[in-house]
Amino acid sequence: MKSAIGHLVLLACLLLAGPAAHPQTCPVTPDADALRQIVQCLAGHDCRRRTLVESQNLGTGCDNQIEVWSWHSNGSAVTIRDRKMCLSRRKAVPDAGFVHGLLMPMQPVCGVEDPQLYAAGTAFDTLWRDAWDAARTRLPETRITLAINPPTLRSQTHLHIHIVRSNGQAFPQADTLMVERLEDVWRAADAFARDKPAMAGRNYGIAVRKRGLRFEVLVEAGAPANLRNPEYKYSIYED
Repeated sequence: MKSAIGHLVLLACLLLAGPAAHPQTCPVTPDADALRQIVQCLAGHDCRRRTLVESQNLGTGCDNQIEVWSWHSNGSAVTIRDRKMCLSRRKAVPDAGFVHGLLMPMQPVCGVEDPQLYAAGTAFDTLWRDAWDAARTRLPETRITLAINPPTLRSQTHLHIHIVRSNGQAFPQADTLMVERLEDVWRAADAFARDKPAMAGRNYGIAVRKRGLRFEVLVEAGAPANLRNPEYKYSIYED
């Protein structure tokens, strides 16, 4: 694994270059800004009392550490450990197999509603593939679920794909499609949702699992159509 320090010059160039398409304007509040701050830290800016580590620590200080799992696509995306893994280990009977990671682009991206994601031929095409590759280092393919929450059911405004262990609950068939390639997930989901009023404005979440040689993609409307996000509904979840 390459060190985070070794990426600083490359990441600075990527951030200065900016996105290829017009980004969505993201409402930013202190409570919703933690992941953007982590990305800024990884790009060599203010780490806000966080420490950058590349070896697992789920004990003392875990909450304030950024544990890098892997870098992707020449440094344009990164996978880190989610703080829920810290919370899991504090339970009276912790689940030793609990896994929760986050893949994030290093460029500013708001969330599933951001139009940058749907333009063909950009660095964002590879985000689902990058997340899957990171997940395979932590979980067997049959237990992987990747999920992104809808705008109405998320706590953070910087785009992040959850890497979680599947709870085995089936995706609703009416909201599910199949793709051959993970690079097609964004545009397949967008096309699926286009004529559905409950998903207007791209108010939907996406979850991805493997089925045989293809990938099963759930596209599910956000609140008020449902009360739980895909991350919670289809994974082994820790509060």
